[in-house]
Amino acid sequence: MELPGSAYLFSMAMIAITFAGFTAIFVMLRQTRGAAFTTYDLFVTRNYMMVSFLIVLGSLLPSLLAAVWEPDSRVWQFASASVAILMTMYVLSFPRRRRAATDLPRPSALWVQEIIFSLAIIILVANALGTPRVPDFAFFEIGMTLSLCGLFYSFLVALSVKGDWPPSLPARGPIPRTALHRPPTTPFTVLPSPFNGTEAHSRSIPE
Repeated sequence: MELPGSAYLFSMAMIAITFAGFTAIFVMLRQTRGAAFTTYDLFVTRNYMMVSFLIVLGSLLPSLLAAVWEPDSRVWQFASASVAILMTMYVLSFPRRRRAATDLPRPSALWVQEIIFSLAIIILVANALGTPRVPDFAFFEIGMTLSLCGLFYSFLVALSVKGDWPPSLPARGPIPRTALHRPPTTPFTVLPSPFNGTEAHSRSIPE
């Protein structure tokens, strides 16, 4: 018997993993522009990866549980509780991890992100507790969709800062990296003049 809502959850998992890959490519493109990779850049990138993988795990977990149990309310109850716990750990650790990456106060737009994630947690917890009805796939999908919306919102907020991503905020030191620049060379070599011993002229030496 096919698990209700599995097609929707699989589609959500594909969107989340695609977004994670897109984020990695975006970071690589930013590095080609010569921007230094700071601890704040690492913090933002890691956040997007964490939420993306959390959504992928939460979308696949009900199908895994359905292979162990019969597709009933226990599947959605356990899946909702698991995702809610992981999401709560992420939200609670966010301020501490951000303070370790930058000294600037949080912008107001980040509070909207926290509200979206908190709503997702509340819905998932209510579904795990069976309130206001028996745990089912509808509440679970709503909570997962809100988590995905919070991820997209945080990315759009980052892009809105001077049209660059990640935002150019002061960080607590750059991550060392080896500069792969060619050392400067002198295209001209001074040679003695054929006219006298005191004058010199510049002659181009092909490399």
